[in-house]
Amino acid sequence: MEVPLVSESIEIRAEGLKAWLEREAAKSLLPLNKQGARITEKIEARLSDVRRACEKLAEEAKKETEKGRAARKSKATEKLSRYFLKQIDAIGFPDDMTFSELNKAHRDSKKMLSLVSRERAVWFPRISPLFILARRRVDFAFVRLTNEISTLGKFLSDDYVRARDIEKLLSESDEIARLQDALNRVDRRKSVVANRLQTVQSEIEESQRGIEDAENIEQLGELTEINQTIQMLASKVKHEIRHLEKPFIKFLNLRSAAYPLGSGEVERLNMYLKDPFTALAMEEDGYPILKSILLKIEHAINESKLKLKRSRLRKALEEIDAILRNHKLEALQKDCSKAFSLRKRLISTDETAAAKRALKELHGKLAELQRRKKSIEARFSRVENQRFELIGKLGEQKKIIEDLVCEVLEKKINLRF
Repeated sequence: MEVPLVSESIEIRAEGLKAWLEREAAKSLLPLNKQGARITEKIEARLSDVRRACEKLAEEAKKETEKGRAARKSKATEKLSRYFLKQIDAIGFPDDMTFSELNKAHRDSKKMLSLVSRERAVWFPRISPLFILARRRVDFAFVRLTNEISTLGKFLSDDYVRARDIEKLLSESDEIARLQDALNRVDRRKSVVANRLQTVQSEIEESQRGIEDAENIEQLGELTEINQTIQMLASKVKHEIRHLEKPFIKFLNLRSAAYPLGSGEVERLNMYLKDPFTALAMEEDGYPILKSILLKIEHAINESKLKLKRSRLRKALEEIDAILRNHKLEALQKDCSKAFSLRKRLISTDETAAAKRALKELHGKLAELQRRKKSIEARFSRVENQRFELIGKLGEQKKIIEDLVCEVLEKKINLRF
């Protein structure tokens, strides 16, 4: 269909689109609706003619049956007439003229005529020669009805197809309203989720400030400092005895009657492997347990019972000698013992215990708030995706509506949301 050029554009808000389309459609379809109404009035009149003709045929057949004449044919004729009446009574035309309703009535009418024609072709020859005039009246009435129904079909396919296009346009406007309503609901949901996100973020910031304040409590501050000192000392102890790790492991596997270890020494040797700082810090001055262990390891090495690669053997013996005879770890052991004791004292105070409990609760609350924030952010992301999807669909629907209005109503509009 060639669309004339329209220079002037009409601004229309989405919420007023349906009402505007209905007004424009009513003006556009008024002459066509009048023409359609005339056609349906003629069809209604022809249906009445068919009804009277069928009723007349039924009356004549009933009279013949009562008289006992050609009873079988008369009964068949009356039954056939009632069937015709049932079929035409099922046909109705809408008061409100719409293409879809009128098209449905046309399809139903054609189906009815097909059923009637099939039954007529079967039974009229069997009834013959009875009721000749009455049957002719029925045939004539159905022919006239068929002609009017054909007229309606031509009207629907030629002139009234414009109504179909307008109905499609109105249907598309309903889709705009549905999408706009969905977008409004999503916007409200987004606002609710955004408020929740803002609330939980404020609670997180408050918890973080609470944690900072708790960590600045004197007892926890001292504990933090001593923990940092212990971490530094632990690294230093591990470095100072690094060449003894392999001999410690081999000696644990070597244990025999010649190099016996007491239960306390076994436990301490394992501790030197796993936590050398604590092992050294728990030693008495001069680290006697470590010296006892090292003397036994030295004997085992000298007696070739504990074997190491040459480079490792040399370094291990040098380190053992430095610890046993040159007091290599004495100063470090005193620092470790002092730090270990201080931490133990700080941990055992009621104030520190209370502060640690409070801090633990704050960290637990913060973790829960962060979990909630993550969940709300995921929900917010889903809502945002739904919103973008709806905005995209509204944009597509806007173009469809504007193009259809230009094609069907020959008007140029700019749909605004």
